[in-house]
Amino acid sequence: MEKRKQETDLIDAQSATIPERRFFQTEARAQTGQDGRMIIGGYGAVFNQYTNMGWYAEVVNPGFFDGIKDDRCACLFNHKESIVLGRKKNDTLTLKTDATGLDYQSILPAHRADVYELVQGGYVYESSFSFTTLKATWEEVDRSLLAGVLSETDLDQLSYGGKVTVRRLEKGKELFDVSPVTYGAYEQTSADTRAAKLDYNEWRKQHPRTDETTPPDTDETPKPSLRMRLLEVLERQY
Repeated sequence: MEKRKQETDLIDAQSATIPERRFFQTEARAQTGQDGRMIIGGYGAVFNQYTNMGWYAEVVNPGFFDGIKDDRCACLFNHKESIVLGRKKNDTLTLKTDATGLDYQSILPAHRADVYELVQGGYVYESSFSFTTLKATWEEVDRSLLAGVLSETDLDQLSYGGKVTVRRLEKGKELFDVSPVTYGAYEQTSADTRAAKLDYNEWRKQHPRTDETTPPDTDETPKPSLRMRLLEVLERQY
């Protein structure tokens, strides 16, 4: 029993060190402050919204950001560390949570008028956040209970034996950045896969499958889509 607890603690510790990113199709906004400075903002994360993660559905629970470490948090453009738009440490980035999710507001440096124009003009209008997880739980939910929450196309992809695997993000460990992003649709990365696989595989050991059907192989990292590969090429040229 003690050995099992040690193994579980090790899995939790490993998964809590792998940064993950999540994308939400929420509107980014732009405005000019009373002092004339450029401000952008939006919801970096939305609570209770189910997302198709490829082989499981995921939802961010209210309370995920309570007590999260965010003193190093930055506002970045497309998660690029070279394009800093604001920083909590110098009070140019403000974070707050409400019933909807995590709201951010960033005062841009003067030389980032280009990003301000992209958001103000509607060229960039979605947001994302990067984080590590302190606590996540897994469950198998009847497909019928997610009707209307996820599209039929998503449910067809995620369902196996009438069930859908759901990961609930309950407590965050550290918030690294919030970002206005060009594409808010989820694109699975190897880091996301590793973090989810660690705690999923541990949960599966404790909850053996009893049906004959299984979800897609979680040990196979999906290849990036053509759209993501093209976006990465464009970003390197930015």
